Amino acid sequence: MKLLDVQQGTPEWHALRAKHYRTASRAASAVGKGKYQSRNELLAEISTGIQPEIDAGLQKRFDDGHKTEALALPLAEDIVGEDLYPITALSDDDYLLASLDGSTASGHLNFEHKRINAELRTATVDTLEDHYKIQMDQGMAVTGATKCLFMASDGTKEDCNWFWYDRDESRIAAVIPGWQQFDADLAEFEPTVKKVEAVGAAVDRLPALFIDLEGDVKGSNLATYQQAVLARIDDINTDLKTDQDFADADKMVKFLGDAEKEVENVKAQALAKTASIDELFRTVDSLKEAMRAKRLELNKLVTERKKEVKVDIAQAARKSVDEHITKLNEGLGGNHMPSIATDFNTAMKGKKTVTSLKSAADDEVARAKIQANETAELIRANLKQLDAVTHPFLFNDRSQLLLKATDDLAALIIARESEHEKAEANRKEAEREKIRAEEAAKLAAEQAKEAAPVQTVAPEMAAQEAPKAALAKAPSISSRELTEYQMGWIDGVTAFAYWKDGTQYVGSGMNTLKEVVEQFIAEQKAA
Repeated sequence: MKLLDVQQGTPEWHALRAKHYRTASRAASAVGKGKYQSRNELLAEISTGIQPEIDAGLQKRFDDGHKTEALALPLAEDIVGEDLYPITALSDDDYLLASLDGSTASGHLNFEHKRINAELRTATVDTLEDHYKIQMDQGMAVTGATKCLFMASDGTKEDCNWFWYDRDESRIAAVIPGWQQFDADLAEFEPTVKKVEAVGAAVDRLPALFIDLEGDVKGSNLATYQQAVLARIDDINTDLKTDQDFADADKMVKFLGDAEKEVENVKAQALAKTASIDELFRTVDSLKEAMRAKRLELNKLVTERKKEVKVDIAQAARKSVDEHITKLNEGLGGNHMPSIATDFNTAMKGKKTVTSLKSAADDEVARAKIQANETAELIRANLKQLDAVTHPFLFNDRSQLLLKATDDLAALIIARESEHEKAEANRKEAEREKIRAEEAAKLAAEQAKEAAPVQTVAPEMAAQEAPKAALAKAPSISSRELTEYQMGWIDGVTAFAYWKDGTQYVGSGMNTLKEVVEQFIAEQKAA
């Protein structure tokens, strides 16, 4: 925060606000949430430098506000328990400006005061409008305060409503993107001369119709009146485009209705003087019907055309949002952006003029663009994380992951890669163990094969004759030289010996039963 040595309300202060237009008091209007100034009006003001004129009534309200604010400062200090100082400050990067009604010396608490009214008298932190909250958000963004004391009063304790508004990091984070989108729109903004609210053009009255009857028509200007009426009907504009066109049409509808009544009254007056003059009243009736038909047509046209204009504005606004998303996708290098929901119907609800309809639609466009920008920043950060992963194939759900919170995605990447690397290490160890076992078995088989005699008989026969051959070759050993246990062991080996591949006794590592027996005897004698 940069504290500025400038007093609020002075020419120097106004010059500062003109240079640093991103003020806390304008923040709500910049995102279409302004209570007293629309976003388009703020764009026009900043673009042209022309500020709204302050009449005597508005100046009095400003003066009363400053007066009650000064009276309320001691009340706020009692609540805070510290001295409060009105300050004007810039953010460290000079991007945001805030003029605070009060701040503590340490800057950890802010104070915002408003002149009390029926709405603010019952307001709570939950019901307070965004118009006020966004102003406090920017104040805390500039000063770094943890909360702001919001007070509405007439300068006295008797008529005072106050509560604490705590810092919300998600709202603080939305302040700069809101102004950045405003800056982008300001660069392309084309100011137009503000038009006075359209009022239907005055409709020239028709010549007064009179009929004087005494049994027959004594005098009438009906022919002239008829000519004037039909000419007027032909001149009515039915190509409605601007607020002026609609205002003229609305006024003409009323005029034709009044003219119908006037013709009906003249007819009634004439009827009072005579029983019937067929031609006269057929003419009067036809004129009345002509005016009625045109009035109904024009009234329907006004209604339908207003609907069409509203649809046209909504479609143009939606196109603006879609084009913005296309540009964001180009910057992201792919179609990564999700669809951004818009509700132009609700935004334009209750708006009567073309100007107010367009302003409301533009506010909704700005809101959608700000949301799209925030989403694009999230996607950009997540793309960077996903592009840096070691194992891309673990993230085939990339399009869904792009919209996760950045911290959550980082944790997910670590978890997936860690789990994969652990599984891969286990798999490789199992493969190595399998290879070691296979190599050991292969080596043993090769060593046995190298030491084995050439087998001249079929393996089946060799397996049957091996015990007999082994006994025939065994050394002659007296039974007196061996114990019964030893002889039993020899008999068992002989009886159950078998050949592997016809070359070697299984489990002995020797080629003949004789070798097995001789080895056993040698071990026994040594023992």
